[in-house]
Amino acid sequence: MTPKKRLLFLICALLDGGIDTILVEYLRNIDLGKFDVTLAIGIKMDEFEVHLPKIPHGVRIEYLVDAPRLTRWRKAKHTRRLPAAIKLYDEIILNPLRKLTSSRRLQRLIASHDAVIDFDATFYTALRRCPVPVVGFYHFSIAENLARNRRHTMRQMHGMAHYTAIALICDAMIDEGRRLFPELSHKFTRIYNGYNFDTLRRRAAAQLPAALIPPPQGYFLSVARLEESQKDITTLLKAYALMRSLSAAPHTLPHLWLLGTGRDRSRLETLADSLGITPYVTFLGFRPDAAPYMSRSLALVHSSKYEGFGLAIAEALILGLPIISSDCPTGPAEILGHGNAGILVPPGNVDAMAHAMLRIATDPALRGSLSEATRSHCRIFDINTSISRLLTLLDQPR
Repeated sequence: MTPKKRLLFLICALLDGGIDTILVEYLRNIDLGKFDVTLAIGIKMDEFEVHLPKIPHGVRIEYLVDAPRLTRWRKAKHTRRLPAAIKLYDEIILNPLRKLTSSRRLQRLIASHDAVIDFDATFYTALRRCPVPVVGFYHFSIAENLARNRRHTMRQMHGMAHYTAIALICDAMIDEGRRLFPELSHKFTRIYNGYNFDTLRRRAAAQLPAALIPPPQGYFLSVARLEESQKDITTLLKAYALMRSLSAAPHTLPHLWLLGTGRDRSRLETLADSLGITPYVTFLGFRPDAAPYMSRSLALVHSSKYEGFGLAIAEALILGLPIISSDCPTGPAEILGHGNAGILVPPGNVDAMAHAMLRIATDPALRGSLSEATRSHCRIFDINTSISRLLTLLDQPR
């Protein structure tokens, strides 16, 4: 009998973001009858590891750093801004200890595996001399990351030059990569984030919590972390308020539900209050599965300043939902067929988003045509295609 190939997936922390969501999708759909799979998590985050119960029992889980004295302030940082003295202590004293512990444990794991998948482009220093094939995934706009943190992005890209391949998650990112790092052009390959369509649609049919009753007018849905540096919920709230002011019958308009949590929640709740829309806006917090909320919503509204892909948009597409999205780099335009399967508006443009929301709210024929377009366009995001492409890359020599 041919021995199973041993795959090692790496992620810096297993939290509630899009990268974590799609990693779980890979782990749930890879054939565990043919592969031995280990997930190595960089740092143990305990109660914040909301996706942990979704990982199949056949996947072995290892932590590279799990000592409470090394994880305490990283967990605290996830929910609040730390005092300067604690940040300094964590960075200068604890971070070198975390790196040393992580490196030692990772090298032991590599020795017992046949291939490595660095799923969030975090481990490039430790993998520089890895003896087995390595594929790194990069999930954000390269150009945007260069503009926001050039030093870190340059270090990531140069570190991944030693990998077998660098998987980018849309064609727009491939174009960015080849333009900005031509010396790595032969490493770049596109693997779309994928889903198991049948599983997603079954999840979408689940009931909402009994205490949560949708308003008679219906609701728009946003699925995003409440962090303004990327997701720009401010624009969404202002657009929603403007939409209501533009209507002669605002009492007939959908409410707005925001699914997600983050450090800017209180600031955004204050903004909603100042705009006079608090009675119509519901902050749902984190929910383990967005699909049931999507399937019952009037449309998904996405307001990011930048993305790598836009997982919520892809989920909504597969579920046949009308979609309004900022035309931000990178991902949304490609997912929506450059406007054929959804409405694209300029990032940060309150007026354009408000008018798009009003059109969706008041035009059933438009909603129907957009839903039909999404169903025909979504086939390219099948998780089995993504897994097949990844496994092909891992068969290449180091």
